[in-house]
Amino acid sequence: ALRADLVGNPVLPGSERTLNRWFNTEAFAQPAPLTFGNSGRGILRGDGLINVDMSLAKKVSLGPGRSLQVRVELFNAFNNASFGLPGHTLGAPNFGIVSDASGARTIQLGLRATF
Repeated sequence: ALRADLVGNPVLPGSERTLNRWFNTEAFAQPAPLTFGNSGRGILRGDGLINVDMSLAKKVSLGPGRSLQVRVELFNAFNNASFGLPGHTLGAPNFGIVSDASGARTIQLGLRATF
């Protein structure tokens, strides 16, 4: 894979980082023709992932051998945004831009009858 030349520090301080400029795009340059760039693999990081799933269940006995279970499940319970990776192709319109995120909170209800 082709790599760009690293000509500066690509890491932005957290206070300067936005979804439209996740890393310092000016820190990269096109390598000379017929040469490989000097930037290494894995020199940039995406946003961290925070995900909390939880469920609550209540079982109610309805007599011998019969019961009812009510369940609520929450996926990404605290609704934290988990952003995708920024564009990493030098010269592309999305270079350094985070343009996607994972899904929002999902709530699922369940009812189970046993007899």
